[in-house]
Amino acid sequence: MHTTRLQTRFFLCYFFAVFIPIMLMSSVLYYNHNAQQNRNFTNEKKISMITEQSYLENQLDSCRNYYNQLKSNYELMLLLNGFYNSEREIVYSYNRQIYSLLSGIYLYDANLNGIQIYTHNASLFNILKPFSPLSSLDLSEKQYLQLTEGFWHANQSTDDTYSFYISFANALMTNSFSVAEFNYNFNIFDSYASNLSDSSIYVYLNDRLIHQCNPNQYSSEYLKQYEQLILSTPNDSVRMYDNNGLCIISSIPLQNGAFRIVKVEPVSTGTLFHRSFILNALISGLILIIASILMFLLIFKPLKNIVKLSEHINQQNTHLLAPYTGKVTKDETGDLIRDFNQMTKRINDLSNSLLNHEIQITATWLNHQPCWWSG
Repeated sequence: MHTTRLQTRFFLCYFFAVFIPIMLMSSVLYYNHNAQQNRNFTNEKKISMITEQSYLENQLDSCRNYYNQLKSNYELMLLLNGFYNSEREIVYSYNRQIYSLLSGIYLYDANLNGIQIYTHNASLFNILKPFSPLSSLDLSEKQYLQLTEGFWHANQSTDDTYSFYISFANALMTNSFSVAEFNYNFNIFDSYASNLSDSSIYVYLNDRLIHQCNPNQYSSEYLKQYEQLILSTPNDSVRMYDNNGLCIISSIPLQNGAFRIVKVEPVSTGTLFHRSFILNALISGLILIIASILMFLLIFKPLKNIVKLSEHINQQNTHLLAPYTGKVTKDETGDLIRDFNQMTKRINDLSNSLLNHEIQITATWLNHQPCWWSG
């Protein structure tokens, strides 16, 4: 059966009135759903990073707790101020309180490599191992100015450790100037990275890379694209620099911006949005199927009957018309078919009546004509 112009118009109407609007609606819903998922995913990641930031801050803040313990130790303040003169008094004072305090700190904190106290008191650093001459402390003028509040510094050593430096300030002993160094290893960051085996962790201190956890070539090259942007961005809050590609790269500031923990986390686009795409495709397909069935039942089937009726009429080539024997629906199309069949019956009756009348006239005329053999 060939396609009529009426059917062509129907399919065009169906395409522009049903198919395209449903596809557009589906695209809008999919975009909005993905955007919402992306926002939720970003918020969840930021909340997770804030939790990680709090955990790492607590680990690094331990140095200030240890500093406060040392600062509040009266015997240590007496030693630093030179209150004890003899070697016996110095060793006795150290063994009585300070040694147990330092031993307890080392015992319960595996992140700490050691505590060193720099002082002018030669009697201390010549006798006791935890003390060193202040002259051996190689700091810049800017760093000396930061000693009151304390600062973090990456050590240029084989192990590439990092330390927190802070001076002792005591109003009762203003003549003494001592600096405490808390030397840390990277257990804090290695322990943090052990729970993120799929992520590459890069630790920056004062904008210098000092440690890497779970690095790989792909994440390192991905980091290069954003490293300058990250280092030039104010380090005042957790940030996500890219969460639309195959990786999420984020930055977690620590210790008032001294540290930057840069995390490169691989993310599969399918993992994020595959379920959304499947759900959207199923909903759109279901709506399209339902709309198509309704269009077929409400319009196409009656239209098909009209097309068949038209074809049936075009096939009539005799003086008698054949009635349409197809399905008669209970709508205007059915009324049209019934009217056509009634018209066909009336036309056929008229044709038969006219034919019979002509036959009668012909027979009467023949009966009244004289025969040629009669006289």
